[in-house]
Amino acid sequence: MLIEQERGLRRIPELIGNPDSIGVVVGIIGVDPSRNGQNLKQPTIWTVKELKSKPATEKIAGQLSFPAETRKKEEQGKEYLVPNMIGALVDEFSDDADLIKHNIFLVDGLSIIMNTISVKSGPLDLMLLIYLGSFDRRIEPTDTEDVAVNGWMSLEELASKPSRNFVSQTLEKERSDRIISRTIEAFNQSPLRRVPIGAYLSEDFSIAGFRAKREQGNDVVKSLPAAVSTILFQG
Repeated sequence: MLIEQERGLRRIPELIGNPDSIGVVVGIIGVDPSRNGQNLKQPTIWTVKELKSKPATEKIAGQLSFPAETRKKEEQGKEYLVPNMIGALVDEFSDDADLIKHNIFLVDGLSIIMNTISVKSGPLDLMLLIYLGSFDRRIEPTDTEDVAVNGWMSLEELASKPSRNFVSQTLEKERSDRIISRTIEAFNQSPLRRVPIGAYLSEDFSIAGFRAKREQGNDVVKSLPAAVSTILFQG
């Protein structure tokens, strides 16, 4: 598959994650051109608030989180990460297909990070994506039963709030390896490394159609019985 860029066509990068991953976490870094580069030096990231608890993935209602999605058993092979990523974006980030296709980018060589975050049920793929647009734009998730909008936050502000464990793991990796800072720097300095998420979607992509098909699948991690849930919370 090819995408058109300033210097002609080039092949879009394959999205290959950890085959043992139970799901994906999507850190969406904001770049608002109207802010004159301020958010390039002090990264801002999108957050949601969990509305339901799910002990199997260490999710507790009220915690802050990044958009995340459990992988389906049917999502296999090299390309499983694409539907898993799109599931996280449409369910917990935006109900606007045009925004997802045209305003969200990955950075070739930097956006997929494996073996960095996990929950008790298993490892998670971490994807660092870029939102290019106004911070004042309306953004609402499709799955309003599971998450609510919390909005853009600085990394320092997020670190001071109760959040899911994989958020803390991501922030720790930023402190040690600058994974967020390096991604936003590459996005700003190397336009040819920008890949719009729309490159992985068909022209007639619809959120309703995608969700209807994907929800027929089975999660690789199911909700646990109450007795096991209690053990996990105490552990």
